[in-house]
Amino acid sequence: MNRTILMVSVVLGAVALLLGGGSPALAGDVSSVKIVAPTAVVQDSDFAVGVDIGDVTAFDAGQFDVSFDESLLQLDDVTAGQIGATQIPVDLWNKIGTGTYRIIVNVPDFPGVSGSGSLAVLQFHAASSAVGTSPVNLSNGFLNDNQGAEIVATWTGGSVSVRDNLDIIAPSVVTRGATNVATTSAILNGNLASKGTADNVTVYFEWGLTASYGNVTAAETRSAIGTFSANLTGLIEGIPYHFRAVALGDGSPAHSYDAILTTARWADTTAPVISAVNSSDITVSGSTITWTTNEEATSQVEYGLTEEYGSRSTLDANLVNSHSVALTDLEAGETYHYRVICKDVANNEAVSADATFTTAAPSGDGTLTWAWLLIGGLGAVVVLGGAVYFFRGRQTQL
Repeated sequence: MNRTILMVSVVLGAVALLLGGGSPALAGDVSSVKIVAPTAVVQDSDFAVGVDIGDVTAFDAGQFDVSFDESLLQLDDVTAGQIGATQIPVDLWNKIGTGTYRIIVNVPDFPGVSGSGSLAVLQFHAASSAVGTSPVNLSNGFLNDNQGAEIVATWTGGSVSVRDNLDIIAPSVVTRGATNVATTSAILNGNLASKGTADNVTVYFEWGLTASYGNVTAAETRSAIGTFSANLTGLIEGIPYHFRAVALGDGSPAHSYDAILTTARWADTTAPVISAVNSSDITVSGSTITWTTNEEATSQVEYGLTEEYGSRSTLDANLVNSHSVALTDLEAGETYHYRVICKDVANNEAVSADATFTTAAPSGDGTLTWAWLLIGGLGAVVVLGGAVYFFRGRQTQL
């Protein structure tokens, strides 16, 4: 089927890809592109073939040719691939010869995408009367990164057998529980229970943060039934991940049930470090205590007239680095001892050293702050807590 997309942006993108500057990636930085297809399909059936890519870094655009036996297979459509959570749109797919199509893919904008997944998905239809095996080959492949440099890659084709309906038995696969689950890694396990009618079966895992998955592990070919596994790395601690085992043999792909693993959390046994403890805004009945911690933690102050304290502020359970607690209903003119207490998210507690502050003295409370003074033998002046009293002619009880 001849498909041509006449879009100026696509043509310009293709020219930029073919003429892209930059230097090829280092020899050690090699990605792998390969055909992932069912071993056999039923006559007159639809099936999908993945153009999978592994271990690519900063991928931006690519092109490749796919060829096959047109007497057995018909290419109906080429749909978007996906690397990680990023969809890889198909800019153009066009027939350039008998059983040969050129495909161009391009990541939107220019962010680049890294990881493993697929460049495109080829939607085929099997011949309704013929039987046999068709190669599905890749050639003239070229990949660019987001700096315009070539990404060195290996390109591996595959094959599909078209059989009579009576010949087809699909494989059977089972998802097993994950093992060696750590904070950022885990091992996925599966079991190929049956190969069906295929001589060899391709097995792998789909995985991701939801049951839509979005990621696949490297595929491997098995010639015998039994267990298989795949290592996951670069995971996030304390997060649930979905996964399931997949097998490609004769017939449609076999998918097992969805399973979930939850990565471990780091064992935090270190208490917060308290610093910059200070008292401020001191009045006759209150003070504000402030401090900082090197990690987010709760806030509380223990205080009293002695180092036995006896009172605590209401616990502020909000996890913060900068702490502030207001103390109220204190006694005037008294020296208070205090210390701060905080706990991090793992409940590790830290307590500061003892510190003190003195509340302000009261004003006008009768405290004698200046004695009396005779004025010409006629009276006296007494200052009591800032209030001035004049006495004359007789004794007055203060």
